[in-house]
Amino acid sequence: MSDLLKLRGGAALSQFRLEKLAQALPDYCCEQAVFWHFAEVSAPLDAAQQATLTSILTYGTALPELTGGTLLLVTPRPGTISPWSSKATDIARHCGLAPVSRIERGTAFYFSRRDGQPLSQADTATIAPHIHDRMTDVVFSQLDQVHGLFRHLPPKPLATV
Repeated sequence: MSDLLKLRGGAALSQFRLEKLAQALPDYCCEQAVFWHFAEVSAPLDAAQQATLTSILTYGTALPELTGGTLLLVTPRPGTISPWSSKATDIARHCGLAPVSRIERGTAFYFSRRDGQPLSQADTATIAPHIHDRMTDVVFSQLDQVHGLFRHLPPKPLATV
């Protein structure tokens, strides 16, 4: 049985990228864009291992916790392993973090409407093409939905068409 650790990271977008996003979506305000790291571990990490993992995943500008805005979490599609994940997992293993099976990264965008109304499904559909690539990414509305990224399914038998 594996556990999933969720670690908040630093700023995901530069001020230039935030301004570009604001130009593309004039009716919405991106309150914050921050990285989130998700680590699948086969056993609990001790204090030294936790400190090492935190150290590896601490980069960029730290941002304060946000209380407003609607979460749109962009992650790689379930069933895929991103190139970032492959490299980060290798680095973790070389740093002595054997219990870490896989690390994945997502970007949490917090959006609000400029008119103060709550975000609707239509608003989310308008924003989504500007923050993710639908061929390689998926947009979740809650952090708990990332468990699907780490679901292990048995391989299907080979079939010939």
